[in-house]
Amino acid sequence: MIPQLPSDTADFAALVQGPQYIYVDKTRWLADLFSPVALHSHLFLSRPRRFGKTLLLSTVEALFQGRRDLFRDTWIGQEDRWDWENRTHPVLRLNLDVRNRHTPQAVQAELTRRIRVQARRHRLPPLPVTNDDPDAWLEETIYGLWETAGRKVVVLVDEYDTAFTENLDRPNVLGDILDVLRAFYGALKSSSDAGLVECTLVTGITRLARAGLFSGANHLSDLSHQSTVYSLLGFTLAELQMPSVAAQVAQSARHLDCTPEELYAALEREYNGYRFAEGAETVFNPYTLAGCLAELTQPEAAVHWNLERLPQSWAATGTPMMLLRGLQGRRVQSLPALEGQAARPWMQVAFDAGTPPVVALLWQAGYLTLDAAVPPALTFPNREVQTAFTSSLGTWLAETAPTWLAESGLPLPRIATQLQHALLLQDADAVRNVVAAGMAAVPKALYRFGSAQARPYEPFYQTLLHVLCLSLGLPLTAERNTGLGRVDLVLELPDRICLLELKVDKPPTVGLRQAFVKDYPAAYGLQALPVTVWGLQFDSTALTIRACQAWALGRFDPATARWDHEPFPLSLSKLRLLPEPERAAYVNETPLDDH
Repeated sequence: MIPQLPSDTADFAALVQGPQYIYVDKTRWLADLFSPVALHSHLFLSRPRRFGKTLLLSTVEALFQGRRDLFRDTWIGQEDRWDWENRTHPVLRLNLDVRNRHTPQAVQAELTRRIRVQARRHRLPPLPVTNDDPDAWLEETIYGLWETAGRKVVVLVDEYDTAFTENLDRPNVLGDILDVLRAFYGALKSSSDAGLVECTLVTGITRLARAGLFSGANHLSDLSHQSTVYSLLGFTLAELQMPSVAAQVAQSARHLDCTPEELYAALEREYNGYRFAEGAETVFNPYTLAGCLAELTQPEAAVHWNLERLPQSWAATGTPMMLLRGLQGRRVQSLPALEGQAARPWMQVAFDAGTPPVVALLWQAGYLTLDAAVPPALTFPNREVQTAFTSSLGTWLAETAPTWLAESGLPLPRIATQLQHALLLQDADAVRNVVAAGMAAVPKALYRFGSAQARPYEPFYQTLLHVLCLSLGLPLTAERNTGLGRVDLVLELPDRICLLELKVDKPPTVGLRQAFVKDYPAAYGLQALPVTVWGLQFDSTALTIRACQAWALGRFDPATARWDHEPFPLSLSKLRLLPEPERAAYVNETPLDDH
């Protein structure tokens, strides 16, 4: 098996010692950051979740532990680029991913426990701490390390802000929790002022100012948007084109029946686009990119994906709960347009942590990034993140939909009955009219929430239709897996199964073609219910449904392996022999009249 970008470990030693992994060397940056003549030795860096912060801290830990053998194949391990003899220090590395702690007492107890674990790990003698205050334990642990080793301590803190982001929706306790954290980080500054700390690196998702969280640790220099470290975390396109990574991309491309160039273009669209400094080159999210390539290098997994639909893990790792906590209690009418806002005001991070603006929340969580303009504006970095945003938004919409639907005066029971009857009768005009009526009730703020151009794309309409049907009491499921792909929406009525494929600014036949090329109905052939496949066309200018078309298959007979009615008029045997790019071109461009 060829080496792969790591998606299952963030341990530096495991990466450089394991022949199964590719390590993208970032050590040149570390030589500059921790140079003895650097202006600042106490550093802070924010990046979205799963962007390689833990791996960075693991690398810095190994560097200051003097583990030269691990760096023999890296830039910093060559010649005399690091003073291995004189720059070895005790390292206190704290992972403060404090979850499910919702009182100041619980946060305080967990912080104390984690510091005590580190004290035992370093085999420190019993410390003279008579209480459970984490700030006291931190100061004594740093002092104990300094006294035992006879050298200053390197302090590395990961996920410093989890206790804050976990409690965004609990304003009654958030202030007290911030007091605990403020005292804790104040102890870190006290130890630095006392000359016990060689250098500090604190990482997390958010950057907080007015919250006062760092008023007790104002010695930290913020690297988050400095051009000198724009690609310290994340992969540039050039790094993805290194021979070792290019080999993995080439293998993935073979499994997708496409060229490496075509796959690179799809990967850029899906995972690239993060810009962390004005005018800087964009970088890929390393975790989601590595996860995608890990899937595509397995032939049995790659069959579920294509160039238009690649694996997505941002929704699982991109702090959607942080977004939902920030949205809680907000009215639809108060939602801003996200893209196109000037970035510089948000780069100052001057807001109240108790009531953060939605834009600031999304900006700090990695849902928004800098565009290429000067001065920069905010934009979604890539399609994966925008899709994940829409998915998270759908959860919030499902909670708020009853309110704005009730305010619209829409007769919900009658609309639900009309839509169900129209689907059962395969009445395309009636389905279009009912869906259009439901969409007319949607507050216009939702359409501009997430798009400066007010032109939502396919996942937005998918989410909106899903929420509308759930609000009407109809059993709809989104993104249902089948053998060769995922159905946009599946409606399982008592007397019929409806498979809905949505397209924006493309005729309904495009959705029908995709459903039959991917053989979506096959997953429902044994359920003894008739199946109808629907293609729906949404209009991104008029912000409504434009047309729909139904193709009734009836029931499937396992004995004859046939449906009651003929499938959509495609030469399926021919299509299955085509490589994926040609098949995709056929599905999206070939006129129906040709068949």
